[in-house]
Amino acid sequence: MLQVENVTKMFGGLMALSDLTLNLSEGQIKSIIGPNGAGKTTLFNVISGFMPPDGGEIRFDDQPITGQPPEKIAHAGVARTFQVVKPFNNLTVIENVMVGSLNVYAHSRIAREKAREVLEYIGMADKAEWPARKLTLEDLKRLELGRALATRPKLLLLDEVMAGLNPHEVDEFIALIRRIRDDGITILLIEHIMHAILSLSDEVAVLNYGVKIYEGDTRGVVEDRKVVEAYLGEEYFLS
Repeated sequence: MLQVENVTKMFGGLMALSDLTLNLSEGQIKSIIGPNGAGKTTLFNVISGFMPPDGGEIRFDDQPITGQPPEKIAHAGVARTFQVVKPFNNLTVIENVMVGSLNVYAHSRIAREKAREVLEYIGMADKAEWPARKLTLEDLKRLELGRALATRPKLLLLDEVMAGLNPHEVDEFIALIRRIRDDGITILLIEHIMHAILSLSDEVAVLNYGVKIYEGDTRGVVEDRKVVEAYLGEEYFLS
């Protein structure tokens, strides 16, 4: 479904992504992990069109999307969340989700109906008319997810959607993300919570200073010495 081939991105003299190749198959949940500054969010920005790569190619559904604007990539079926949640605070919850659904449905009445369906799906229908500024962190995270789902994506890029949540809230999000995948949406996930990574992922890729140092199953990631030294720490080393 998604092919990232030899992608490079530089900021001045800093190599944020170095000749990165990554593949994602339809129906997978694949996680991207690594220390802060490893290039994870930069990778999402390049895939979703918020930044052009300096080299390499990105293909989605066998079509090139390299350097295309975000709105065109969104229409192709790629949606994303952002690490820092920034809702439209003066709009209601359902109006925020309508921002996503209006990308698909031109008529506002239909867009509102579809937005309400999304809110029911993510467990926020009872807060549809709340102003976004009154939401808790957990609900803000759900709203961010809902806005992305409202665009009816085939591929969903989740950037630390569980950051800052308590263990019970994390478990609820794990169940929701698994349900989204089971309902036919492929997921690429950036996360630091290893419980979530190990619970959800079919495969894991590890970045360090813009270089992929591991790609494979979850068992292998906690046994790989390079990953342990760069990111996980000795408590995860099983061999």
